[in-house]
Amino acid sequence: MKIIALMVITLFTQVAFAKTVARVLDISGNAFMFSKQGQAKTLSYSAKVPDFSEVMVEDGGKLVLLTSQGHKVYIVGGTLLQMYHGIVEVKNGSVWVKSKEDQGPGIVQTSNTLARYGQGEFVFSFDNESGKSQVLVLNGNVSFANSIEPDLGVDVRAGTFSMLENDKNDGLPRYPTKIGKTSYTAVKTRFAGFRYLKQNDWDHIFEEKKTVVKSSRSIASVDDQFSPAKKKGKVTFIRTYKNPSRVPASVPDSLDYYKDKITELEKVKKPLKTHKKATIRVFGKTSSPKKEVLVKKQRMPASNPGQSSDTELDMLLKDLNNY
Repeated sequence: MKIIALMVITLFTQVAFAKTVARVLDISGNAFMFSKQGQAKTLSYSAKVPDFSEVMVEDGGKLVLLTSQGHKVYIVGGTLLQMYHGIVEVKNGSVWVKSKEDQGPGIVQTSNTLARYGQGEFVFSFDNESGKSQVLVLNGNVSFANSIEPDLGVDVRAGTFSMLENDKNDGLPRYPTKIGKTSYTAVKTRFAGFRYLKQNDWDHIFEEKKTVVKSSRSIASVDDQFSPAKKKGKVTFIRTYKNPSRVPASVPDSLDYYKDKITELEKVKKPLKTHKKATIRVFGKTSSPKKEVLVKKQRMPASNPGQSSDTELDMLLKDLNNY
């Protein structure tokens, strides 16, 4: 009789005080927990998740669980999973798992797959309608296999992903493939609501880098063969005839014509000189007039008339233009 009573007390204690396998680290939106006995409870911050409990996150909600081993499980809306000690069973939806080196191994499983992991970071998703499981590893190593044939798995290393479907590849996981920018962007978009996952090393890898051309100094005596060629001078070819008798009388000699044009251009470039004088008018208070001193005007040579006047005029025009 005592033995039966002790068994009843032990069973009642196990039911009433089930082992806690996870706690709520962060929550946004609505998330619910269903115990083994079928009791429903709304999850809140720091709530305990007992062993064998199911956790459901509504669409648009977000939930972060901290397992008893110290692993962080990020859960998006529309996900249903069941928690055990050291095991996370994804029944539908997606989770992002992060674990450190000294926290021990863990397992993520579905109805048809088994994923063993240690230290690392990866994303695991499962579609219960199609039976498709997929794992994308960002850091570390994940052993991915069919739950019926756990020894026939593949090692999914950092930077690769693999998937498993029951009706393809004989139910075995596909050989790991490198992560592309499209796949990574899709994953990041789905988990964009978690502030802890905004910064990641892979963001810098898939960043579009701009090409920067560095200028280098070269020896002055060495010609740069890769720079654009400088604009060269224009060469004018003048065609002449050896036999002037064959040139029509109405056509002037091309060389003489060209010289005439050059002479006209040179005349245009020369400043225009005139013999007109500018009248200077002074306004304001002036000093008393001084005695005029007569200076005998020297006669300039006939071949150089008005030289002094021209020079003064040029200076005056220059001062007026600069005023």
